[in-house]
Amino acid sequence: MIHFGLTPYASAFLYASFILAFLLSVLWRPIVGIYFLVPLIPLQTARYYLIDFPLGKSVVDIILLGVVLGLLVHRQRVLHHFYFCVAVPGFLLLRLGASVLHK
Repeated sequence: MIHFGLTPYASAFLYASFILAFLLSVLWRPIVGIYFLVPLIPLQTARYYLIDFPLGKSVVDIILLGVVLGLLVHRQRVLHHFYFCVAVPGFLLLRLGASVLHK
């Protein structure tokens, strides 16, 4: 396996991109935070690099907070279609009921 020796720099790069994604989510476009999280959520080992930094354990929560703050700052409506207002919560309630009854 080829090793380039860039592992020590990966944690600093991820942390800097985390801060940049949070700021861009709040100040510019909230979707930036989602774009940051999509490749990061399945890669738990990549998130282990961030644990040593301040607030490194809460990266996902902070980015999601940045997305919500960005939506509030820019007054963007998320749930403006009937499908998202009725069907999705109904499905979640059915799923919750099924998981409770399964146990």
